[in-house]
Amino acid sequence: RTFATVASGLFEFHRRRGAILENPCRDLDREKVRREAVAFWTPKECAAILSHLDRVALPAFLVSLFAGCRTAEAVRLTWADVNLDAGHVVVGGAVAKTASRRLAPLPDNARAWLRPLVGSPDAALCPGDGVALARAVTAACAAAGVRRLANGARHSCITFKVALSGDVARVALESGNSPAVVHAHYRGLATTDDAKAFFSIMPPTQDAGLRIVA
Repeated sequence: RTFATVASGLFEFHRRRGAILENPCRDLDREKVRREAVAFWTPKECAAILSHLDRVALPAFLVSLFAGCRTAEAVRLTWADVNLDAGHVVVGGAVAKTASRRLAPLPDNARAWLRPLVGSPDAALCPGDGVALARAVTAACAAAGVRRLANGARHSCITFKVALSGDVARVALESGNSPAVVHAHYRGLATTDDAKAFFSIMPPTQDAGLRIVA
């Protein structure tokens, strides 16, 4: 389907300029593309992963899980990019995949997780690179008995944000994606109750372990 679209555009360009008489791709049959829903973790799976994740990898994973940052973006961030008082992560143009600056909101539970972990402003959220973070997440999934998903943290965040707000355009802007992609891949996957449970995953306290607030 992609090849047919590209070829048709090429021939149509020359047809309009008189170089050819007809666009040979105009009447091609094009197979319908079945879009598969993205895989994401349930709130209970997210809580289980967090309870087993290495503390060194925790900050970068948290901004992926609750702010929707890509792994490659998360490992480039420093603590200077994390504004807990304002409640957002600054994903600068040099960090973002799209090379476009954005503010990724931090929900209340993410801020509660991050406050005890804050390092010096110039320190990286995750020492090392994306490979080190991926290995830490893989180990945590194995220890928790949870399926390992590629980009599971970001996919989970976007899925639950769409379920909670229903605002595709806003979620796309905050996650550095296009509304078309968010609409096609993330809508209708989770319930509002699941989304509320996800954004209620709180860190352990002295008198209680990791919990999902009802």
